[in-house]
Amino acid sequence: MDKTRYISLLERYCAPVFLRPRCFVPTYEQFTEDGRLEPLVMNYFEEYLGQFPAQVFDKINENFIRCSFFELMSRYLSQCYTFVLEMNLLSGRADLVMTGVPGTIFHNDCRVLEFKYFKAKDAGKIAPHGNIL
Repeated sequence: MDKTRYISLLERYCAPVFLRPRCFVPTYEQFTEDGRLEPLVMNYFEEYLGQFPAQVFDKINENFIRCSFFELMSRYLSQCYTFVLEMNLLSGRADLVMTGVPGTIFHNDCRVLEFKYFKAKDAGKIAPHGNIL
């Protein structure tokens, strides 16, 4: 077995998903072009949270989701944005604030993200058409 194939198999079957950049890089590159957050959130849920079995997923809380999403965002977008968790604003505390880095094309972009955790049975009441963003 050649080295490239061996590394590919290790990455595919042994590395935790958050260490597999191929799962995330295309989505984050697309974000730098179109600025849409929805694909980032969907990618996070499918690729990152999707790796956990149902028994573990039941124990995941809002703080875990906020911190792990922050980790992915800061890992792949740190050249474009700075990130602050639990920032105090005049209107209250924000879960995550992302601000464009000066000197980049994102310098005028500032976004406030709020994370709300709902059980599956209650999610339909909040987003009846499936659009949460």
